[in-house]
Amino acid sequence: PDSLQYLVRDLFERITFYDLRTTAVTATPIGGGRTRVTMTIEASKVYVDGLGAETPAPMNDWVEIGVLDADEAPLVAQKHRLHTGTNRISVVVRGTPHEAGANPFGVLIDRNKRDDMKEIGA
Repeated sequence: PDSLQYLVRDLFERITFYDLRTTAVTATPIGGGRTRVTMTIEASKVYVDGLGAETPAPMNDWVEIGVLDADEAPLVAQKHRLHTGTNRISVVVRGTPHEAGANPFGVLIDRNKRDDMKEIGA
């Protein structure tokens, strides 16, 4: 659909790098074996030309958000629209969350994948 044409351009026609940083994660038990996980994610993207020159690009993209247990099994993996700057997202999971954040499976090209996810309580 027209609403996802940007994705085709970003993945196949341009060199696109994302900077997704999960800066805070909290987990609050809400009963019935469920936990509300709230995360703060800083997001941006740039286009890079063949000579390495970077151009900041506005971000208004669907990005996978994940909450994983201690065995790295997904408790939640769903897309959320992230905008340039600070994004706050809350999801409810069943089970014991261990870490949460953006791009949990490394689908998007991010120069520092280590800060995409954050351990809960860290």
